[in-house]
Amino acid sequence: MSSFSNNTHWIWDAGDRRGYNDFLRARRSFKLREVESSQLLITADSLYQVFLNGVTVGHGPAKSAAGTRSVDCYDITPFLQKGENLLEVLVLSVGVSTMTYCLGDAGLIFELRLDSEIIGSDGKVRVRREAARAPRTVRRWVMPCVEDVDAAAGETPWSAAKVVENDATLYVSQSALSAWCL
Repeated sequence: MSSFSNNTHWIWDAGDRRGYNDFLRARRSFKLREVESSQLLITADSLYQVFLNGVTVGHGPAKSAAGTRSVDCYDITPFLQKGENLLEVLVLSVGVSTMTYCLGDAGLIFELRLDSEIIGSDGKVRVRREAARAPRTVRRWVMPCVEDVDAAAGETPWSAAKVVENDATLYVSQSALSAWCL
């Protein structure tokens, strides 16, 4: 799939890409004057929740076969504002195969298409581990928003994302095929 530009890359932090139940938060800020149309293409290995300016945009990706990942597409125009904007993604690396997920190396890839400007995931994205999310949560089923959170845990420092390799075959999700944005 050639939906992502050549300057957009899979990213993660410098840690283990097959860690069990690891949560990583990624953020990318950008400034805008005015935008007529915009879209976000995104996928992750294993799961993601994406927010723009504090508003939940979506979550995914859809269940995929081994070695493949579906790419989701969102119209983000309603969530953009003039001036500073912040895209945040919470990514979960499950770290084991389940009945809904085939194990792969953790990673995140996204691309913001803002009229003629493209902002892709790369080394400019800031990442950090989510220390408040208990890494040893026992899961019989992988369900969104079901995890242990330690509100007293401190925050880990932000660092530059590491560009990583991922040979997963990407395909456009069924919902994105019918969306106006592809």
